[in-house]
Amino acid sequence: MKPLSPTTINNIVNLLNQDLSTREIANRTGVSQSTICNIKKKQLPRRKGKKSGRPSILKTRHQRLILRKITSGQLNTAVDIQHYLQEAENINIHADTIRNCLKEAGLKSFPKVKKPLLTKRHIQQRLDFAHKYQYWTVDDWKRVIWSDETKINRLGSDGRKWGWKKPGTPLQQHHIQPTVKHGGGHLMV
Repeated sequence: MKPLSPTTINNIVNLLNQDLSTREIANRTGVSQSTICNIKKKQLPRRKGKKSGRPSILKTRHQRLILRKITSGQLNTAVDIQHYLQEAENINIHADTIRNCLKEAGLKSFPKVKKPLLTKRHIQQRLDFAHKYQYWTVDDWKRVIWSDETKINRLGSDGRKWGWKKPGTPLQQHHIQPTVKHGGGHLMV
């Protein structure tokens, strides 16, 4: 195939600047779409084409709302946000769309860190226990019988709970899954 004249190339560049598709330009100029794409890459390297595909249901306002609800800890999962958007904004959207929005914002999902939910009283009781029995030997502990051991889940199941955060950012309070162990036995010597 013979090279294109500068006039034809300029004509194609002008048509590209008018946001015409490569198919429309090919029909008008008689030049193949692949040649038009090559000219576009050479002559207009920074120019992006039209975004193809279905337009997003999420507006920029909704994307900011999703990020704010997740990063503040008001809502924890994509399903929580899905229900919130359905009720508050009357938007019917799939949880996967919300997950994609969070990923595009640079957030990653991670299993929440489990940490005992301790009050000042709990901490003091643990410290008192440690001080009281700090000098016990292994033989002393062998004589201990623990009774009435019961496990009760007060804050949901033992299963994993998930959160979202940017990699490298420190954990915040809403990234921690509190655990409470009740009914831990009685020390009998």
